[in-house]
Amino acid sequence: MKTAITLDEILMREIAVAARQMVTRTQLVSIATTEFLRRKREAELLAQLNEVYGQPMDEPMSPSTASMKRKFATTLQDQW
Repeated sequence: MKTAITLDEILMREIAVAARQMVTRTQLVSIATTEFLRRKREAELLAQLNEVYGQPMDEPMSPSTASMKRKFATTLQDQW
């Protein structure tokens, strides 16, 4: 499917340079959009999980929960 979009001139130049080195502009925009949407879905899922499993600050956290929370936070930091 074809569509027309407006992009900043500097961004368009960067896309053109990257596209010449790796893939077509169309493929690059498709890859970037797919990645953006994947991250958005993950963030939404995380927000839902936090809503369900979130713990009010006035309740003490069990040692095992604290350990899992630290490990999960480290995992997320490694991905970003």
